[in-house]
Amino acid sequence: MAKDYYAILEIPRGSDEKEIRSAYRKLARKWHPDVNPKDKSAEERFKSISQAYEVLSDPEKRKLYDQFGENWENAQNFSGGFGNTGGGFRFENSGGIGSIFDQFFGGGAHGGGFEDMDVAQPRDIEQVVEVSLEEIDEGTKRTLTFQTKDAQRTREGIATVPTTKRVEVKIPAGIADGVKLRVPGKGAAGANGRAGDLYVVVRWATHATFKPVDKQLEVEVSIPYTTAALGGE
Repeated sequence: MAKDYYAILEIPRGSDEKEIRSAYRKLARKWHPDVNPKDKSAEERFKSISQAYEVLSDPEKRKLYDQFGENWENAQNFSGGFGNTGGGFRFENSGGIGSIFDQFFGGGAHGGGFEDMDVAQPRDIEQVVEVSLEEIDEGTKRTLTFQTKDAQRTREGIATVPTTKRVEVKIPAGIADGVKLRVPGKGAAGANGRAGDLYVVVRWATHATFKPVDKQLEVEVSIPYTTAALGGE
């Protein structure tokens, strides 16, 4: 089912920039993963809200989305182009229907382009980092080195090329176990040159002394009977 970005942000199509921003902030606070820990549906909802805001808050992207719906990125990157004639859009392509499919799907009507569509899209990448409790207390950074399969156009269609990426991620103090940090544009690149996002899952490392219980830390301490009976330090 096609995504309706206006419905996701719970606003009418004629909403102005201020209304879009206000709706996004309200919904982002409600569905943020930090507010809904370990709730997968909230995490997906937050991702959809962010995606909708990214498009509708940009005048050019919004214009394309209003015209072409979820295919707005294909329209944006279509090299043949569209011209505004005042009464709609005219199609400026002289290569015939085969060329149209070539530019949209990489292989066209003659080269298996439909099979390449998924491969050609930008893709999100997920990485897990383990952080000690001492680092959680003060905040820290991690430099991640990982490999993505970036899409590239070739004469035969779409090919994937292994690419090694190195990204420094700031981990804020007090972050909860299991929270995902989003790093925009550091995922796998699509054939249009745009990259998906990197999601870094923060995991608390096992500690020799302290045990996390919900949002608290517990520690077991052995004491003699006399201290238990009479009190002490």
